[in-house]
Amino acid sequence: MENSRQQMINFKKTAKESTINTYMRSLEQLTRYMGKKDLDYLKDAQSVLEFMDTMKNKSGAPITDSTKKSYLNAIIVLLQSQEAPNESLIKEYLKPRDAYNEKYAKAQLDSKISEKQKPNFANMDELQQLLDNMKQDIKERKLFQKDNLNRDERAVVKAYIMFHFLIDLPIRNELAGIKLIAKREYNKLSDDDKKNDNYIINSRPNFVISLGDYKTNKLHGVKLFIINKKNEVLLKKWFKIMDIKKGDVIFELSRTDLSNLLINQSKKYLGKRISTTMIRKARASVNVETKKEQESLADIMTHKVGTHAEIYTKEL
Repeated sequence: MENSRQQMINFKKTAKESTINTYMRSLEQLTRYMGKKDLDYLKDAQSVLEFMDTMKNKSGAPITDSTKKSYLNAIIVLLQSQEAPNESLIKEYLKPRDAYNEKYAKAQLDSKISEKQKPNFANMDELQQLLDNMKQDIKERKLFQKDNLNRDERAVVKAYIMFHFLIDLPIRNELAGIKLIAKREYNKLSDDDKKNDNYIINSRPNFVISLGDYKTNKLHGVKLFIINKKNEVLLKKWFKIMDIKKGDVIFELSRTDLSNLLINQSKKYLGKRISTTMIRKARASVNVETKKEQESLADIMTHKVGTHAEIYTKEL
């Protein structure tokens, strides 16, 4: 597997380390599910594709098209990175991958929430209800007053802080692995360091979030956003609970784990599986009156204004 990683790094010279890691996790997971010890099985594309159609997630439901596409993207990049790429084999994987892309693109052109998404779509009132329910539970259990939290208690507090933060600043999963840094130290970072990581800057009068490692960073570059006082207070409570110092990782989890945390906790407190994508859809679906407001929200979500209408703005 390590040789495969290096091949992909050499092939995708401009790819972020997190992207290569995602490819590798997908390959390792698929290899494990198929009961294989090496990657030779990828030479039989038909068997791989047939197996993917039978795969189930942890709840026993068929894996999503998005998950299949992730596996296919990893396979394609690996095969393309070979010294002598097998173009015929690559095409066998490209065909279903492109079909999933086309299916997704068509679905986004519909302004209505899909039947699959409808049970878990939450409007802003429901997101506020989620926060209220979690806040009440945290208050009753006095979780912010405890010195040591168990695993379940940490999950509740962490998810509450993240939901509170993301509803105000609807970024993707960039809170995963984000680091706390002093303003003076941040100013000393090289441009590459700022581009390749995400930080919460401990500055005055407000904390600031710096996004460099995110999906559309090549288009938008490093983005800086002010964190409001309510979220700053919650973050400071988390720092105290977890004894987080400047230079530490604030939320020690992967982006996949962040999604799972939010989905599991929202299911528990609201009965809906809410991820960062659903939060972004909810925020984008709120009517904004002026072009300036549209541009501001698009800026926070690190995409173009037109992307609202194509992908995120939805109605029931």
